[in-house]
Amino acid sequence: MLVDDLGWSDLGCYGSEIPTPNLDALAANGVRFRQFYNSARCSPTRCSIMTGIYPQQGAVNPAAALPDLREDNNVTFAELLGSDGYR
Repeated sequence: MLVDDLGWSDLGCYGSEIPTPNLDALAANGVRFRQFYNSARCSPTRCSIMTGIYPQQGAVNPAAALPDLREDNNVTFAELLGSDGYR
């Protein structure tokens, strides 16, 4: 699940006053990260999720425009799975 513009303190399991019972239940039965990194801009974060590379390690060329935003040498999970026959 990828949520845009959601801060860690926006969930009840991390102390928010906003009720998030379903997400809190998911957190109670799953993995809760306490140390993580993100980028202030959405494109580097999304490319990081797709490639597994931290934004500061060059997953994205910030000077490029779509569709050339991602560096050519970074393989995405979709490309990796596609090479194994997944569609």
